[in-house]
Amino acid sequence: MIELRDYQEKISTDAVKKLRKYGICTLWMEVRTGKTLTALAAAEKYGARSVLFVTRKKAIPSIEDDYDLLDPEFKIVVINYESVHKFADGLYDFIICDESHGMGAFPKPSLRAKRMKKIVGDKSLILMSGTPTPESFSQIYHQLWISHNSPFREYPTFYRWARKYVNIYERYINGRNMRFYDRAKRDEINEKIQHLEISYTQTEAGFQSMVEEKIVWLDMPENVQQFFHMMDKHQVIIDEGLAVPASNAADALNKLSQVSGCTLLVDGEGMVLSDHKAKEIRKRFQGKFAIFYKYRTELEVLKSVFTSHTESPEEFNDSEDIEVFLGQVQSVREGVNLRSADAIVFYNIDFSATSYEQARARLQYKDRKDPAMIYWMFYKQGIEKYVHDAVKKKKNFTSFYYRNNF
Repeated sequence: MIELRDYQEKISTDAVKKLRKYGICTLWMEVRTGKTLTALAAAEKYGARSVLFVTRKKAIPSIEDDYDLLDPEFKIVVINYESVHKFADGLYDFIICDESHGMGAFPKPSLRAKRMKKIVGDKSLILMSGTPTPESFSQIYHQLWISHNSPFREYPTFYRWARKYVNIYERYINGRNMRFYDRAKRDEINEKIQHLEISYTQTEAGFQSMVEEKIVWLDMPENVQQFFHMMDKHQVIIDEGLAVPASNAADALNKLSQVSGCTLLVDGEGMVLSDHKAKEIRKRFQGKFAIFYKYRTELEVLKSVFTSHTESPEEFNDSEDIEVFLGQVQSVREGVNLRSADAIVFYNIDFSATSYEQARARLQYKDRKDPAMIYWMFYKQGIEKYVHDAVKKKKNFTSFYYRNNF
């Protein structure tokens, strides 16, 4: 049985007090501070008999390992959000929602939130996230909405809640006025939810190293640059009888991002434009490192250049012979431990601010003394620098953002 750190003991005890009084505890602990063990310890101290732990698919093995290390008396089912509906009829008395910000979509609830609402009811609930509201404080509503014990239960829909807690505004886009709900009234919301919250930072946990970022600037190959300019200026790529148009502004941005990674999706099939960026990574980096890619065809490019690699975090951490881990950023940004990596190299950059915050933290753990190094492989002529500028400001990169800022 593992021994908890002092702060995990205290936080888990405080969580039990909140659960007994309010039915909900929001565990806003920064990434790599040990949220999982803390939440499991809280369930044990609470006296839970059957726990449903909902997370991302890639994180399931590490959570099951933590459960085995803690060796509690309660039974547990660890499942990903996409499959949780298959376990809706289970007799659970305690539910833990990992990376709960994934249920924070608004103004309409996501499928993930709808499924969890059917399961949670009035059961004891822990919501866990290192970045609970990465883009807007309005993301808090649907996370709490899944429980009958929500402090906002008098507002059955986001729209009714927003009338009181959001500064709603309008913009004229594509010939019509559209309402936006991202300007939440943080202070007023905090008054209603702060009694549920427990937060803890990496600094409080004694982390000695922080993330350091470095952009590696590359010159885009000439053929790739031609494709990029055609899409950027004319929203279509034409090459030797091949025509690849963009159906709308969002599709054009996706294609610009694909080309910046030296690939292109054509009629559902991935096309490799160049292996230049992958070879630059191989030339510049040595030792044990992870590469995060965005599009599936980018994985094909990386596999062709890095013949010795793995897509398993566990195999990567445990093997001295495997030096390269390949992971799609949206799949590995949460709950994956890459403790043995010296650095993370981003082959491409995701449009999501959540991906930016979460993926950067995969290298961090309490006893790490060296800086957690993050390298971004950006083409000077590509779109990556604009995406990076947006997500660093906690803004998702959209066609609206691109049009209005660049």
